[in-house]
Amino acid sequence: MNILPLRVPPWNTTLMGVVRGIADFYGVDCSDAMLYGATGHAFLIHIHPTLCPSGPYTWRREGFFRLLHNLGVTFEPLGYFDGRSSPAGRAEIEARLKEEISENRPGVLVNNEWQALYGYDESGFLTTQPWKPHLDHPPGRLTFGAWPELGKEPHVDFYAALRTPRASLRQTAALALLFAAETAHHPEKHAAPSCAMGLAAYDVWRAAIPQHGQSHGNWWNATVWSECRFRAGQFLHEVGEVLGEPLAAELGDEYALIARTLNLVADRNATNEKKVDALDRCRERERHAEAKLCRLASGLVLYA
Repeated sequence: MNILPLRVPPWNTTLMGVVRGIADFYGVDCSDAMLYGATGHAFLIHIHPTLCPSGPYTWRREGFFRLLHNLGVTFEPLGYFDGRSSPAGRAEIEARLKEEISENRPGVLVNNEWQALYGYDESGFLTTQPWKPHLDHPPGRLTFGAWPELGKEPHVDFYAALRTPRASLRQTAALALLFAAETAHHPEKHAAPSCAMGLAAYDVWRAAIPQHGQSHGNWWNATVWSECRFRAGQFLHEVGEVLGEPLAAELGDEYALIARTLNLVADRNATNEKKVDALDRCRERERHAEAKLCRLASGLVLYA
């Protein structure tokens, strides 16, 4: 048995929980807010027209991975597998992941949730569980060969998590804010087909409330994106304090307010009318915040 000392926190955004666990494993010294903000995840919003709970998982992640590199962690793609994958292909990726873990480098997978592969024994991999360990979702292990824990129709990406050099705080913050501004102005570059990102995501979300406002998907999307906005507020305050940027702290207060308002959308007892009103207020605040984000990012780039 080969086991790495890696644990993940019970965050709603399971990708960021995995990043936190790997950052701690590699000794990367940064706050939770910095992880969310520096990778741009704090500023994302991605909504499916039916409020499918897959919304937080299906956006195009290339920009996120580029920004993660600035923190000193790199996710190297190892391949995508589904129910049609051959036994030989599965055996090959299993051998690579076992090699990574044996060399004290965690693996990462995303199927329905993000998980780290932190060990293996004679029959399968050990995988982190972000919430209660006795639950079967997501599974706590992955049996070699057929991967039955992923269900009959797996759709899984694997990555190797590597330690890499870290960029300066000013460069890290500037690139993250530029990414946030880009996703706001050009969401089509980052959104999955049929999904919406940026301000358009609020419009799609609002339109879905009459039919799906009391669904699990609505609750899950609101929970994840509220958590992200909360971290965005913290990140901006941290950047403003360290780099002496008062505009960052001002923006941080706005994102903290957006986070609290999105919590109203997650409230299962709230009426659909109240949820629509809350979404309208969030959209308007983010619209005003976009221009300030661009100004702040430009200033950080200018003096980087």
